[in-house]
Amino acid sequence: MVDGKEILAGPGDHVAIPDGAVHAFQAVGDRPARLLIFNAPGHMHDRFFTGIGQPLAEGQTELPEPGEPDIQSVLSIAESVGMTFVAPDEAPA
Repeated sequence: MVDGKEILAGPGDHVAIPDGAVHAFQAVGDRPARLLIFNAPGHMHDRFFTGIGQPLAEGQTELPEPGEPDIQSVLSIAESVGMTFVAPDEAPA
């Protein structure tokens, strides 16, 4: 979803998101999805994801099992880098 417009993207597709656009993504198939995100220049996103993430142990190649996110921490880190999260009921339709 980009600024209220739903976009169904599949393998090899590209979706451009303008600066400041409200956006979200969700896997809708019956299997896990993977996506590759490029942020350019990406300074805000780099600080955000570095702040909420935890590095894998040296040599570890398997992803850990997902856990419950610490929403307050995520929102705090987002605010500190200038990122705003919009609740689903506040997003443009």
